[in-house]
Amino acid sequence: MPLLAKTFDLDFLVDLDTEEELYDEISHQFNEISRDFYSTANRELIRRLSLKPKENILDLACGTGYTAIEMAGRVPEGKVVGVDLSSLMIKRAREDARAAGRSNIEFIEKNIHDVLPDFKPGSFNVGISCFALSYLGCDFLFKEFRRVLGEKGRIGITTSSVNSLTEWMPLFLEFLVEHGEKAASFQINEIPDMPLDADDLKARLESTGFKNVNVISQKIPLAFRDSREAASFLISSGWISNYFFKVKDKKARREILEWCINRVDRHHQNDPQIATSIEFLVAWNEA
Repeated sequence: MPLLAKTFDLDFLVDLDTEEELYDEISHQFNEISRDFYSTANRELIRRLSLKPKENILDLACGTGYTAIEMAGRVPEGKVVGVDLSSLMIKRAREDARAAGRSNIEFIEKNIHDVLPDFKPGSFNVGISCFALSYLGCDFLFKEFRRVLGEKGRIGITTSSVNSLTEWMPLFLEFLVEHGEKAASFQINEIPDMPLDADDLKARLESTGFKNVNVISQKIPLAFRDSREAASFLISSGWISNYFFKVKDKKARREILEWCINRVDRHHQNDPQIATSIEFLVAWNEA
């Protein structure tokens, strides 16, 4: 997997006050993340959805619109609506849509929680959300898609899971044991629920009322030059940023991050690079 064009120093990450700041900062390279890091799962999702020319699609947390623009080309008589709260990402999405000649696409700069009440049941044939469950949570997102899509609508999800970074799971357990007091500063009740694995994701979709649900797993190798690059990438690509920013005290945030980096260094002290893998899940239902 190619490395990102830029990794952030830890001072920048520690000093951020909101996730919106992070998303605006990485907006210039989010297309690269979409093309490389997330591309295998997102392309597989589009293929599995078998989009029809007249379908209307809602893309929640669309980022810079890379996937939304791809889908717009597959529904020439339909429409794609993408929603994201980052002004710079939406700006890039609109520019790229114009450059691609996609006139059947609309990008909305708004918080998803605020825009969803504007959509009536049955407004869309297909609803997708790519790698946003760590921010939105299964319960909220699936119920809202069920409402907006109506009984015949189809859903498409790409996501990591709670158990995505299996090789590093011992480090997470060690963190909980040795750093429990700092971990307590997480606002646990505000952290969205994530699927444990493929079976759990399938069960959650079915319990919300989606029928004929399919979930496949993809394992993607990751390699970094050092532990700081690994931490920067995982946070900037969105995998742990929602959890990281729940630590409001910046001194505690820095201590936690430095602790994790030191443990990763020890875990890989005999390796020429930081190597691990991450599991992606691709879920969709058939009408």
